Parts: sequence; C-alpha cells; structure tokens
Amino acid sequence: MSSQKEPEFGSSGLGPIWWHHHGIKVGMLQRKKREDPLEFTSGAASLKIVRDAGRGYLATWRIIHGPSSSVTGSVFFSEKELKQAFGVTDDIVWQSEAGLIEQYGATTASVGVFIRFKKWLNIPCPGTGKDGDPNLSMKISEKIKKEVQRFMDGN
Repeated sequence: MSSQKEPEFGSSGLGPIWWHHHGIKVGMLQRKKREDPLEFTSGAASLKIVRDAGRGYLATWRIIHGPSSSVTGSVFFSEKELKQAFGVTDDIVWQSEAGLIEQYGATTASVGVFIRFKKWLNIPCPGTGKDGDPNLSMKISEKIKKEVQRFMDGN
C-alpha cells in the first residue's frame, strides 16, 4: 500500500515545514568493515544505526542546540521501517501511519519512528522545522539509499 500527501513547504523552500534545513548538512561516514554501524554526522547532529539481534536496528542520535544544550534519543526500526525511512521502499505498514501522513504530509511514516517525504527524513517524528527541535532531520541521497541497502544486506 502506498499513499502520500504533499506537505506544506517552508518559505525557504528547502523542505517540508516539519523538516529542519540543517538536514542538508548531514553526511554519511564511510564504513570500513561490514560489521560497522551506519553513521551520519554534521556540525550539529549525529546519527548511528546498529543491528540489534532479534529487535531490528537501533538508531541513536544527538542534536546540539548550543554550547550548553543538546538532546539525545533512540528508537528501534524494524527491517521494513528502516527501508521505508531511507527510501529503499515507500510502503505504509499500519493504518495509524496513514493518519500521520494525512496530518503532516509525507511519502511514508511510522508513528514514533520516522516521517519522510521524498528525500526529506525526520527521526522520530515531524518537528517545527525551527532550531530547538529534538528530532533529527536529514536529506536522503541515492548514495545514502544504496548504502542503507548494503548495510541491511550485510555488505
């Protein structure tokens, strides 16, 4: 099942209003061994994804808001959710996700895990798109999409 809704875009035109424009600065670190986690970073944010036997994939992130302020979070992704989040597939899994998509506008989502419209991804939820949001925003490139698939395939 696939159904998407166009979100409202901010005045900058850089992404949906729930996505933070610093997401364009988040880049992927090169994995040296296939056992290595997926890691993404920028000057103000980082994301690390590791396999968690029996539970799927654990994603942990940190957002730096200023010299003395930051927020961290973590969430588990199923295999299907990780593929959805990073654009490997656009499937919608549960009816509650359709409600989230209808409310905020997205290509695909999983409540409390991620929301994505085309190449704009937020983990774990939509935000205000302003400084101070506790969620991680990043722009998904074809290179990132392929590396996520390789990671999931164990390569």
